[in-house]
Amino acid sequence: MSIYQKILVALDGSEESFNALRYAINFGKKLKAEVLALTVVQLKGEVSSALSLFLGMEDLFKKGAEGILKKAEAVASELGADISTLVRKGDPATEIIDCALTEGCELIVSGKTGKTGLAKALLGSTSYKLLAGSSADVLIVPKTVSFKLENLLVPTDGSGPAQRAGYKAINLAKVFSAKLNLLSVVEIDPIAFESEVPHLMETLERFIDSQRKALASAQEALIKRCELEGISCFSSIEDGVPHEIIIDFSAKKGIDLIVMGSYGKSGIKKFLLGSVTEKVVGLSEVPVLVVKS
Repeated sequence: MSIYQKILVALDGSEESFNALRYAINFGKKLKAEVLALTVVQLKGEVSSALSLFLGMEDLFKKGAEGILKKAEAVASELGADISTLVRKGDPATEIIDCALTEGCELIVSGKTGKTGLAKALLGSTSYKLLAGSSADVLIVPKTVSFKLENLLVPTDGSGPAQRAGYKAINLAKVFSAKLNLLSVVEIDPIAFESEVPHLMETLERFIDSQRKALASAQEALIKRCELEGISCFSSIEDGVPHEIIIDFSAKKGIDLIVMGSYGKSGIKKFLLGSVTEKVVGLSEVPVLVVKS
């Protein structure tokens, strides 16, 4: 069975969304997955349906949506692919999530602007709502990224969601003949090391050592799976602020895709804000695949 059989791409007419479509088509080709392109007609402000109909606004927005989907078909044609297109009306995030569920899509692909924009404005944005509300996996693709999948990164803290993301990344690495990097971070507050409390340093060092052992044990399960699948795997455990270490590691190692876990539809709503996953999605210059529990 394919890792993903149906992929839904959210289009809003921006170049970011069309770049996400190109990425999704190339991604889907190797997986032999069907790609669906969706655009959502959203009336701005408090304009009622009756008034918008009277003013002809719905027809105007519908024509705009049709133009977006025609361009999507042209993009697919250039890449030698066939896609299905859909139009919905309403709140973009709500309709995208519902469409993925209705159409049986296991993955939603969405574009994003530069790292500064999303890092500052993720809360309340469509991308954030997709991450928070979707039961399907979500792939966020930066504006300037071209498709390439040779070097994957899996940040893991040993939790169930992180390990599930690791196994999905292994499956992707096998399909794309990519190498896999496992990265775990022992979170350390630098201020703690400035304390003059007696024996605190010894306690911290023991804690860090126990954390490193636990993380190494969690990595070992993924390393063994890689060995069984014949996948090149590299592991690392570092100390510091998790999202900063992940972003820095990604840049230094030339990572093409970061694969991370989340705590599921309800959990991520509670924990995503300020979490490592949100910060990495917001700051990463490479695509981030968020695997849902």
